[in-house]
Amino acid sequence: MAGLSDLIKELGDENTEYQLLNNSLLNKVEKKSTKDCEITFCASPDKMSMGKQAIIVWTSVDDLEKALKSVSKK
Repeated sequence: MAGLSDLIKELGDENTEYQLLNNSLLNKVEKKSTKDCEITFCASPDKMSMGKQAIIVWTSVDDLEKALKSVSKK
């Protein structure tokens, strides 16, 4: 089975975008009965009108910071 990086590589950088969820967070509700967290976030309306789907990738803060630094150096 291919990993996420394989999927992104297959899609190509020119065909992918990412959005930082924390910058788009509208609401967070912790559900006591299920112990889940419901998150509402905002996305650009053109993504929906173009028939696109969202993929959210969660990672540790430290790993994300390292990756963002690496990406910003290139």
